[in-house]
Amino acid sequence: MVEKSPIDQKEEFQTLKADQPLAVDWNLILPEQSQDKCAIKRIPASVLNKKVFMLLSSRELFKIRGVCSDWSDSVKSVWCQVVKDEMLEQVHSLDLLYEKETTSKLLEFKLKYLVSYATLMNNYFAHMNFDDIVAELLSLED
Repeated sequence: MVEKSPIDQKEEFQTLKADQPLAVDWNLILPEQSQDKCAIKRIPASVLNKKVFMLLSSRELFKIRGVCSDWSDSVKSVWCQVVKDEMLEQVHSLDLLYEKETTSKLLEFKLKYLVSYATLMNNYFAHMNFDDIVAELLSLED
């Protein structure tokens, strides 16, 4: 019979939200085999960089850089990409806000124009003398 790892045996999954801190039970993921060897060192640096550190914000990376020298080096390699992604996200948000503001101002201007035009046409038709216009048109046909 094949033994299942502790990860396979656990059937509960949690959904992480963006504002929740990432809490990891390292004993479940990496059970320590001996007291003198750090279990976290068995995770390859590429996995830490691409799968763990890239999920953190720049503020969180700044906080964890002091854990150990290996993590400090890993944070240095990931830092630029994370900050770049955050800056791009801010630019996209600003573009969306600018587009919304421009659209709302355009719609406001159009609405003012249409209301003014409707008022002008109402005043124009209210002050027209249709009897004189009909008489003038009849005289032109002759």
